[in-house]
Amino acid sequence: MENLIHKESNEIPSAEELLTEIGGFKTTIPLDPVLPSDESDENELWIRRRAVLTRAFFEKYPEHEAALTCIHEYWMLMEMQPHLFLSVDDKLDDRSFGVTGKYRRYNFRDPNDRKDWDEARKLISNRKSPAIERVLEEHPQLAIAHWAYDSIIEQIRTKILDFDAAKGKSDELVSNVNELFAAIKRLFTFRASTETPKQSALFPNYWQTSLHIAEEALLEAVDALAYVGVREQRRFLKEAENLLPNNKRVQQVRKKVDAVETTFVLSFTDLISGTHVDISDYRGSVVLIDFWATWCEPCLNQIPQLNRLVEKYHDRGLKVIGISCDMPDLIKGEKRYIRSSTLNDEPIELETYVRATAKNHGMDWPICVDKELADQWGVKSIPTVFAVDREGVLRSTNVAGTLSSTVEELLSG
Repeated sequence: MENLIHKESNEIPSAEELLTEIGGFKTTIPLDPVLPSDESDENELWIRRRAVLTRAFFEKYPEHEAALTCIHEYWMLMEMQPHLFLSVDDKLDDRSFGVTGKYRRYNFRDPNDRKDWDEARKLISNRKSPAIERVLEEHPQLAIAHWAYDSIIEQIRTKILDFDAAKGKSDELVSNVNELFAAIKRLFTFRASTETPKQSALFPNYWQTSLHIAEEALLEAVDALAYVGVREQRRFLKEAENLLPNNKRVQQVRKKVDAVETTFVLSFTDLISGTHVDISDYRGSVVLIDFWATWCEPCLNQIPQLNRLVEKYHDRGLKVIGISCDMPDLIKGEKRYIRSSTLNDEPIELETYVRATAKNHGMDWPICVDKELADQWGVKSIPTVFAVDREGVLRSTNVAGTLSSTVEELLSG
């Protein structure tokens, strides 16, 4: 590959040459590169070499049909191993690499690993911003600009997801959502005005992946606007429908937003007691519907607050219902199983694990395990908490960030 990169400018390598030399691509880019070894040192060298070669190629040949593939792969590798790339300054003319020992094996079921990875990725994102600006300034009509537009959307999406409803200002949130919609419209305009058949042949799923991310960001933004009010949700949802007409997932969110200020319907068999639960039996109480999962650290961190609220307001009629969004890692016969804490653990029955997690965290309220229910209600991220008033009317589809004030308001209403 070094020979390919350092050829004279009139000797541009073909896409097949390039991808074969980098290795692991075959004809298209994988979204999750398969590491070559169980040895950390070998994996570090493989990732670093792959990153240097892809970066060198898209910087030298931005118009090449493989440039989009390479720029996407490069930044994906940076985010896969953020601690490694924060500590290593690889030069484009490197011919050999020494092992740094900065390669990390992340277990995303471990809260500390997840936190470390998230923090390091934010630093990587800061590095990405100048690269995005440079691509859009120098190559606004080339296919690699598609990567830049996608990256802008992802950065705004992160700001919206990180919004702290207890501390943030609603006008800041609305401003971020406006910015997100504008960025997605620019992406759609770019796609409509740019022909990239060769790029599509090398990376045929790129547009679908890009569109999926844009959809997710739009729907998460509508969710976040519940902190501002259902009127703003409906205004932006209408814009989402204009951008994505007849989209099934947008229609699911429409169902959720339209359900606000109407009677909420929910019934299930309680995982803990085995008894039938119907929310209509809770009339006269304020009910929080907590969408959570055993692997979700923010969800588990929220449970003590829910417990404190139940203890404080139980006599005034506060109730909680938990909807576990856990999904099985595998299915044997009619039973569903999940891996308990690390990817190497023996799987245990999903319902058993959810029940044990609920007990360990003091979740003394009815629980059902139903990811499909969350999907039907258009829940895009967790923890998400719905609030139902004493009359059984759904008042908000997102109060996770304002639990105390919402409960007090509904109990006093």
